[in-house]
Amino acid sequence: MKKTACFWLALGMLATFCCALAPALEDMAYPRAARSHRHASPWPMAMALASRPPGALAEDAARGLVRLEEGKRGGFADPSGNAEVESRWDSTDLFFEGLARCEIDGKYGYVDPEGNVVIEPRWDFAWHFSGGLAIVQKDGKWGYIDPLGNVAIEPLWDYADESFKGLARVKKDGKYGYIDPSGDLVSELQWDNAFPFMEDRAPVEKDGKWGYIDPAGKLVIELQWDEAASFSEGLAGVKKKGKWGYVDPEGRVVIEPQWDATVFFSGGLALVQKDGKWGYIDPAGNLVSE
Repeated sequence: MKKTACFWLALGMLATFCCALAPALEDMAYPRAARSHRHASPWPMAMALASRPPGALAEDAARGLVRLEEGKRGGFADPSGNAEVESRWDSTDLFFEGLARCEIDGKYGYVDPEGNVVIEPRWDFAWHFSGGLAIVQKDGKWGYIDPLGNVAIEPLWDYADESFKGLARVKKDGKYGYIDPSGDLVSELQWDNAFPFMEDRAPVEKDGKWGYIDPAGKLVIELQWDEAASFSEGLAGVKKKGKWGYVDPEGRVVIEPQWDATVFFSGGLALVQKDGKWGYIDPAGNLVSE
């Protein structure tokens, strides 16, 4: 129990720390040309591999491919060291949905497992494919391409999510909104801050107050909270007057704000803190361990 508590305590502290630094993390950079991709989410890079669909991590292993570096160039080789993709690239990535991102002379494109250039390196920055789309940057603006290299959503945005979770956040002129995979705005550019959808709800903030929208862009939980977290197992942490509690997807307060800090529910329990002490609560708010 102590080891488990320590793990969740560390995770909770990391989540709290990252969320507190979210505005500053918006100014963090991707490598090189990605300097302008500003993040509202505190840990998109850390979740990159975890976001791969089931079986995707086996793509490289199934072919036995490993990344190969020769001097300052990179490519791919089989386990015997035979180069399957020549070492002509300045940087290479893992395969996602059958394509690997590669960079040369500051431009990004994609190759297939045979080394064929499927998408010519012409983008200032690019990210891996997810759900049939990849985010790309050109002249400081972000859009999306399909696996053939066709522009699916024009690069118009100052910020855009790396992948769609039904909808993707976009930012322009300091305001956030949400687009669908066709590029149509579902929620207009009106939010001062916003986070990705989880369980059909997304936390949004305006004039210092947080609420939640649904996938249709409708505000389903009014802007009333000082802070708000994403939903997990049907509950989301919300903060008012310095204390955290939990609401359900309809906005009903299930657990009154009383905790100094909280972590999302996982496995039917959530880690909470009060007066410097941590324990676990169940979905009804009952303290089940200290």
